[in-house]
Amino acid sequence: MNTRITIAEITHVIALLRTKLIEAGLGAWEIEPWLAKATARLTRDLHDGTCAYFLEYHNGEPIAMAGALLRHDAAFLSLKAHRYGCVVDEYVLPAHRNHGLEPPLRAHALAWIAEATARTETAIPPNAARLAASSGGGKL
Repeated sequence: MNTRITIAEITHVIALLRTKLIEAGLGAWEIEPWLAKATARLTRDLHDGTCAYFLEYHNGEPIAMAGALLRHDAAFLSLKAHRYGCVVDEYVLPAHRNHGLEPPLRAHALAWIAEATARTETAIPPNAARLAASSGGGKL
């Protein structure tokens, strides 16, 4: 079941990020300082409503995630600053890969971006609906 996290569940995201970075070959001396900063920023962004993370659990343990970030700047080589979103930190534990977990998480993240950018009266990128549909999330 895909679940949007609360601030209390940040530790689950951080644990998956740690595993992702170790899998990428980074050492603890590189990972831990970065994770401390990431935890502080994630806490702030969740509190401010500028990010959301979605987790998939198996037997009560987080096994997959996808995040969504909102930003307000000149994106996509546009000269006009506007609010936009991007999907980040997609990750599935190796033992649970190839089971279709990532597309629904990505679709949740894209749907959250669409909803969040609509609340700010800014159009979502024209391809967001296509991306959500191709990710198994159906129509936005």
